[in-house]
Amino acid sequence: MRLARTPFVIVAALALACGGRRSPSVDAPAGPEAISLLGVPLHAIRDTAGLMARADAELAADPNNVTRIINAGIARAAARRFNSAIEMFTRGIEKYPDEARLYRFRGHRYLSLRRFDDAVRDLERAASLDSTNYDITYQLALAYYLTQRYADAAAAIDKCMGFAENAKWQAVEEARVNPIWYRSCMSLKTDDDGRVAMLDWQYRSLRRAGKHADARRLARAVREGWTVRENAPYYRALLFYRGIRDETSTLDSLSASGELSFVTGAYGVANWHFMEGDTTRARALFERIVGGDQWPAFGFIAAEVDLARMRSPKP
Repeated sequence: MRLARTPFVIVAALALACGGRRSPSVDAPAGPEAISLLGVPLHAIRDTAGLMARADAELAADPNNVTRIINAGIARAAARRFNSAIEMFTRGIEKYPDEARLYRFRGHRYLSLRRFDDAVRDLERAASLDSTNYDITYQLALAYYLTQRYADAAAAIDKCMGFAENAKWQAVEEARVNPIWYRSCMSLKTDDDGRVAMLDWQYRSLRRAGKHADARRLARAVREGWTVRENAPYYRALLFYRGIRDETSTLDSLSASGELSFVTGAYGVANWHFMEGDTTRARALFERIVGGDQWPAFGFIAAEVDLARMRSPKP
């Protein structure tokens, strides 16, 4: 349902929730959200499910509720309205300057817009407020990776993984109830799904940092039979590094699972070739990854960064 057809009372409530402005239209904005590092306009999509209108209506009923502020930002991000999402998270930060989750979400969307320095700033701030947050660590490591701070990326992940094996922090985790949109590093002790995503980016970071022996040790610890669903593309990439799966079967399985799965896992395969010195094969995979429309995906962004550097090498 288009906002223009929404009853006046709800429209007025949405306007109040958005600081006097109406909630964004169902239709995507005419202009791009950003320009890629390769010069390609990156556009939002239609909010066909009406997520923004619903989130804004809930926020209007309780405008100082931090969860509802986050939900309104997430609804915008779902439609790739990342600039609007950043505005919403910024509103939240103005109200709650010490709420780590808000910096985490805003930092994530700075990554989506290729504003890497802004992302690093927000995510480092988030980490200073909550050092045991899985998602903060994960996205901070990505921000470091994308800015060529590979050793820092690997170290951030290693620190988070360490909390999972720390008895003191495990006891803290067991004694508390975590808020919505929160996942701790301690959960990695039993969460294979979360662990494989961290391990894959740690492997990629270690390779880029020149710590190849450490990367090989990481890969040797990967086993078949882990319980992985959401992050299966990362798991497939790890099994490829381990030598349990070959490249053809890995890429075929990723492709069969959809474009997002392909982008996520194929970047790992491409990075492996890049670090093995086969830049031709790596470039071909990078080009295939950025040829689709999954531009907010981390694998897409990383491939874009690598291609931009390959096309314009520094002297």
